Amino acid sequence: PDLLPASFDPPMVILLGLAVAAALGSSDFLGGFSARRSTIGSVVVTSQSVSLVIAAAAVAVISAPVAPTRDLVLGACSGVAVIIGVTALYRGLAIGRMSVVASLSALGTTIIPVAWGVTHGEDPGVIALMGAAVAMAAVVLVARPAAVDTEREAAASPARPARRIRAELTYSVVAAVGFGVATVLYSEVGSDAGTWPALVARSVSVPIALVAVGLFMRSSLLPHPEDRWFVVGAGALEGVANVLILIALRRGLTSVVAPLFAMYPAMTVLLARVVAGERLGRVRLFGLGLMLAGIAALAAG
Repeated sequence: PDLLPASFDPPMVILLGLAVAAALGSSDFLGGFSARRSTIGSVVVTSQSVSLVIAAAAVAVISAPVAPTRDLVLGACSGVAVIIGVTALYRGLAIGRMSVVASLSALGTTIIPVAWGVTHGEDPGVIALMGAAVAMAAVVLVARPAAVDTEREAAASPARPARRIRAELTYSVVAAVGFGVATVLYSEVGSDAGTWPALVARSVSVPIALVAVGLFMRSSLLPHPEDRWFVVGAGALEGVANVLILIALRRGLTSVVAPLFAMYPAMTVLLARVVAGERLGRVRLFGLGLMLAGIAALAAG
């Protein structure tokens, strides 16, 4: 059966978008949590390798003909953008507050694809655009640091908060651009490409990660033994999310689907609270509520 029809299906788009957000948010948490003990290089190489296996399995299951050359090139370029974004994201998650880094990185996943879609003739409607705006505002609120965390760090080391904020911002911006560009590239894939672009993307990102580790990082290719299953889980979830992204973009407008993908910080924040003990606070909880309101507006649009 054709799992990638080029037809607009709002309810399915909402479900696929939320599934992508849940998978990406969980993957980011697992990868970032592992990167606090294991090296960034080992986490990236292992997770991307697992994601490659998932993409290959998707191609085998869907059994679509080999995609046109243009779509394969788009997939390869997306792989370059993703490896840059993932490396920056994991580094930011490892050294900073997960809720802040994940939320700020999501802005690129929203702003860049929405701007691309609108400037290329998409008309998602006023309600959907309002929902996207609400979602972006919610991401900013979720990213807001809790006052108690800032006060605790300032008391321990007056210089540390400023350095960490600069690092969080730098890595978040790089990740945001990488993920936003990758989403745009995926959105330009043709209707007969199947999931081949996801396979090509990972076939490009894994060698790049291996070369980077060998030439620059000079670290182990395997994560810490206690982190390996977390990293495998991160890669598997990211691989599933990439396949679902292609399906969702085929069924919906980029300017509508991208903000749904950008809801992934909600999952990262919740896991950071439950597992890592990061505080949420009233403002972040309010931000999560706004995210749900934005999703409702997108669905109504």
